Amino acid sequence: MMALDSGNPIYERYFLKKWKKSLSIKQSLFPHLELNQAQSFRRLTELNHYLIPKHTPFASVEDYFEAYRIGDNAAKHIQGATHIISSDNDPITQLQDLKKVRWPEHVRLVVTRGGAHCAFLDKLSFTSWVDRYITQLILETND
Repeated sequence: MMALDSGNPIYERYFLKKWKKSLSIKQSLFPHLELNQAQSFRRLTELNHYLIPKHTPFASVEDYFEAYRIGDNAAKHIQGATHIISSDNDPITQLQDLKKVRWPEHVRLVVTRGGAHCAFLDKLSFTSWVDRYITQLILETND
């Protein structure tokens, strides 16, 4: 999340807008959650510091992010054939962190030039090469 704070502000605005919309929907469905204050925050960091201790079992933002950090310990538990698709400009999952991990032989790290975080768009029409990639993997697996 630190990468979003110091990276391209377009990413932060995009994620913040999407998250606030999602929280607004949750608030309407679950009024007891008291999520209205979340709409006042202008930074992802502020929103994380508000929501994580209040709505997760984690005491701090640092504990929360440490719990899902990808590292050697998590990688060694991957048992099936796995393709991890990332990009060289992902503001969330930093490429240098992924490259430090000792991946098991059955894990393939696929790194693209561009793609940000889950976009992998190859045209302005918003088609995604990753959809075709995954389809091909499934077809090959079923052969």
